Amino acid sequence: MIISYKWIKYYLKTEISFKEIEKILNNIGIEIEKIINNEIFIISLSPDKGYLTSHYYISKEIYAYLKIKKYSNIDFFPISIYNDNFFFEKNNIIFSKNSYKYIRRYSGLYLYNIDKLIIPKWIKNFLSIINIKPKNNITDIINFVINELGYPLNYYYFNKNNNIKFYELKNEKIIFLKKKKIILNKGEFLIYYNNKPISIPGICNIDYNNTTENNIKNKNIFIECASFNEKKIRFFSKKYKIKTESSLRFEKFVDPNLSFFVLKRILFLLLKINNNILFKFTDYYINKLKKKKILFYYNKVNKLIGKTISNRIINKILKLLDFLIFNKNNKILIYIPTYRYDITREIDIIEEIFRIYGYNSFKTKKNLFFKTKKLDNNFLIEEKIKNFLINILISHGFYEVINIPIQNNKNYLKFINKKKIIKILDSEKSKNNNFLRTNLLFGMLKNISFNIKRNNNENKFFEFGKVFFLKKKKFIKKKKLSIIMESNNNFNDSFFFIKGIIEKILLYLNIKNYSQFIENSHFYLEKCLYIKNLNNILLEIGNVKKNVLKLFNIKKTVIYSEINLKKIINNINNKKIKNINKFLNVKRDITILLEKNKSYEYIKNLIHYIKKKYNDRYNNKIKNIILSYIYENKIKYKNKKSYTFNIYIKGEKNLTEKKINNIVKYFKEKIEYLIKK
Repeated sequence: MIISYKWIKYYLKTEISFKEIEKILNNIGIEIEKIINNEIFIISLSPDKGYLTSHYYISKEIYAYLKIKKYSNIDFFPISIYNDNFFFEKNNIIFSKNSYKYIRRYSGLYLYNIDKLIIPKWIKNFLSIINIKPKNNITDIINFVINELGYPLNYYYFNKNNNIKFYELKNEKIIFLKKKKIILNKGEFLIYYNNKPISIPGICNIDYNNTTENNIKNKNIFIECASFNEKKIRFFSKKYKIKTESSLRFEKFVDPNLSFFVLKRILFLLLKINNNILFKFTDYYINKLKKKKILFYYNKVNKLIGKTISNRIINKILKLLDFLIFNKNNKILIYIPTYRYDITREIDIIEEIFRIYGYNSFKTKKNLFFKTKKLDNNFLIEEKIKNFLINILISHGFYEVINIPIQNNKNYLKFINKKKIIKILDSEKSKNNNFLRTNLLFGMLKNISFNIKRNNNENKFFEFGKVFFLKKKKFIKKKKLSIIMESNNNFNDSFFFIKGIIEKILLYLNIKNYSQFIENSHFYLEKCLYIKNLNNILLEIGNVKKNVLKLFNIKKTVIYSEINLKKIINNINNKKIKNINKFLNVKRDITILLEKNKSYEYIKNLIHYIKKKYNDRYNNKIKNIILSYIYENKIKYKNKKSYTFNIYIKGEKNLTEKKINNIVKYFKEKIEYLIKK
């Protein structure tokens, strides 16, 4: 959002430096992203602060701050609007049956026989400051008011006998926006003029010949000032990938109760230029928005902020921010202005008081100490287990993934118990069958599919995440660990590879008395192996059904396992859990050519002798040494065999590649020396 220093000075009616404005904006919590030539502020706004897309309302907040700080010679320039009697036109706009879903209020100003307007220099200057090129017509007035009041506006040329129709589509409709083809679905809305679509309401115009100055013959103009449902605008803007200044403003909420104020401001400026303009207003208030009422206690401010602010100052701040207040002893009833969509609770009002009083006005004289709760034992166990699992899975070539818990593909529902799913309440999203995930599988299959499309075939992932489902109409969430692996169509190797890792995990966690059973009736796994302990199913493992893989264009076999972390923790004796090294163990291979007559027992004893000598000397850095492979080539080496050993070096903070290479070199040289000896 672009804010001009000169515009702010214009409303404040005072000499105030650019640096002072910058300081005030920071003090009242408006984030400045960039400053240009000590003239322009580029500010960042959260989605609920739509009213601050206006020079007028930002100036009003600065004025409130200055008044509380008792600045001298400070005043606020009120906006002049048209206040005489005016006529209503109620026959030229038609709304379809379900318009209330999309629109709150639709107001407009009809202007008749408008000739070219001579725009005052002061308006042109203000537009030039914020990089809007003046066009010397009604567009300049509209652009000025949009940036002054933050209210998105649109206008159309019209003939007196033609209607504007707010229409809900009954079938798909193809439109073109600057050569971009867009297919609108049934149930979506368009604005029609003379039976032709002219705009996607709140987002952009379609018929550019009708909405610009190119229509020279027609001198009648209709200025649209509407309030649309911000959720609908956000949804359609994202769906069709259309971002306009209008859609960005509507997404942040536009107050329907301000629409006439905005139109009367436009009319005032037009009549200043040409007093003979003929006009009529129109207004359809479909969903009336009432002021929110909040009961507020004075003593809450002092308790939360830690500094006494008088009731008089609190009342003054609230009045400066357009809050209507009714005193009742130590409490007040506050009516919130409808443009303050972000104020919903008492704590929001306290934040406003805190903000305008000045964040920097509060200084702590004493050091603050916060008591921390003792960590829950289950949490500590869970963290130990999690660290171990990450360690072991990464060492076996798995990568961690994180997926969002929302799923929106209706095809997934075939492989889920529909009675258990939790749908998302948002009306727009629910049309897309959005629901919370009941398993981690579909997200991980997306990860595999994504990698396959990029010719990456080493797909081994794990994910820690929550799943959600209904049980006896209650909302249940559980923490799970899922492991997935794309196989080269060798089911047994992949299945037993993952099963081996899981058994290693269970062994480490001292879970020994478990049983295994196989079932074929599973929603998304073909043959599913369950592991349970004391009638509690700890985990499941199996290959994913082919019709599930089809959804993701995966042709190879995929092995999937889901572990219930809570049940695992419940089966653990905490005393038996060891401390886990957070640094990964390092594996290196040593290959040695030896005489055939050397027995395996001889080599094994030799290795362990060297390992013991080294560990005694260097603080047990070698975790293990395993003979992994024997190779014999009778043609090249008649009387010799090649032995490959895996050396596992203990992970440490200061372990470098140089140290690893020295350990490997030491072993190789020692073995060769002792064998020759």
